[in-house]
Amino acid sequence: MSAIRSMTGYGRGKAKRGQAHVNVELRSVNGRYLDINLRLPTALAHLEPRLREIVREKVARGRIECNLSLDRGSAPARTASVDRALAKQVADALRELADAAGLDDQVSLELVARQPGVITVSERTEASAAEQSVAETAMRKALRDHDLSRRTEGAVLAQDLAGRAKDIISLIGQIEAGLPQARQELGKKLEGRLKSLASRMELDENRFQMEAAYLASRADITEEMTRLRSHLEQIRKTLNRGGICGRSLDFLIQECLREISTMSAKTQSLALTKLALEVKGELEKMKEQVQNIE
Repeated sequence: MSAIRSMTGYGRGKAKRGQAHVNVELRSVNGRYLDINLRLPTALAHLEPRLREIVREKVARGRIECNLSLDRGSAPARTASVDRALAKQVADALRELADAAGLDDQVSLELVARQPGVITVSERTEASAAEQSVAETAMRKALRDHDLSRRTEGAVLAQDLAGRAKDIISLIGQIEAGLPQARQELGKKLEGRLKSLASRMELDENRFQMEAAYLASRADITEEMTRLRSHLEQIRKTLNRGGICGRSLDFLIQECLREISTMSAKTQSLALTKLALEVKGELEKMKEQVQNIE
């Protein structure tokens, strides 16, 4: 049996290597599809496709908000690089110029270094391999924490749904127990109406019985109750099986609501109508809860 997960969850993950520190914070809410929104520092922007892939490995549905921060500690924010070939060419050119001009000035390091392109200072915009690895590690930790919170809430949702389904089964039992009396009351009511009609016009006895049976059959809810029990059994099995089942549960509850609405419309008994409305109320609450299940 797989765990049922809520689409609502929260998780944090931290990882460190050398001077690189990465913090990841995840929040999720319910959604029809998987919608991932990543906020990354510029240095890690190129990792977005890989980080999305890691999220998809753990999450199937819902809206994910993810914030990732990178702290490089005291590591320099800028880097300097030397173009050795250009430096040599500049030094040779300066010596050649001094010889041509008949000057005995020495070519200094400072003079060579001042020439454009010899030394280039640039901002660090790309993450190192170590920083990329740390980012992935922090993301996986955050997802584990996020998954734990979703499992915890999912267990609460599953327990609530199972309890409500059990209550509905009990209510159906009460409806079933009240059917004989409801049929008897309906029969008397129909008989009274038809006799009243017969008193004002000639009505064949066989036709009288046929009309009474037809009207009684239109008020019968046995088939709806059978289908409703079947759907509730499927809900029970789905909850026990667990895993990604939010859409399946939503469909089954919609079918239950359709059956109970038909029952409410068909029954002529005030007592049974009241019980049917209680069932509908429980199903509406289940439908609302299921919207949070992955």
